[in-house]
Amino acid sequence: IIENERGSILWSKASGLPLSWKAAGRELFAQPPRLHFWRAPTDNDRVFKLKWKDMAYAYHRLLWRPSKVAVAESGERLSVVEVEGFLAPPARLPSFKIHQRFSFYGDGEVKIENRMEPLGKDMPSIPRFGLEMHLTAGHEKVSWFGYGPHDNYRDMRLSARRGWWNAEVDDFYVPFVKPQEHG
Repeated sequence: IIENERGSILWSKASGLPLSWKAAGRELFAQPPRLHFWRAPTDNDRVFKLKWKDMAYAYHRLLWRPSKVAVAESGERLSVVEVEGFLAPPARLPSFKIHQRFSFYGDGEVKIENRMEPLGKDMPSIPRFGLEMHLTAGHEKVSWFGYGPHDNYRDMRLSARRGWWNAEVDDFYVPFVKPQEHG
């Protein structure tokens, strides 16, 4: 457990991920987060799609295997948890090594850093790499620094500006005629 006056985080050594995160006595997770590596292939992925599902890579079946969970720093102003592990298809050698660093600041700010190293040569790009978090009700606002205020793939990039943006989670859905990579 990592605690300060603003809240607490209960960590699982088995999964390498937080199980509970409370701020001001209120649980933030609707369910524990999980690493996320897969998404359905789109038309733009036709070059990679067969390799992703090939049993040599089996990206659609990757399993997270944590090997190290350690509190690297613990204090009122900053606590850091470092996690290392591997992604591997069932009954196969690992495909990727994962390094994660979770920094919890005394003012309530959280910084999550993920780094992934391929362990093989000439491996196809991975479809998705992220942390999926389901938060309790009341966390519908999103703030980010980057390009916005709308989606900005290559076809929309020229109309996007870089800066700080705010939106509601529901605003991220775009009803494309043919769904591709969108929220």
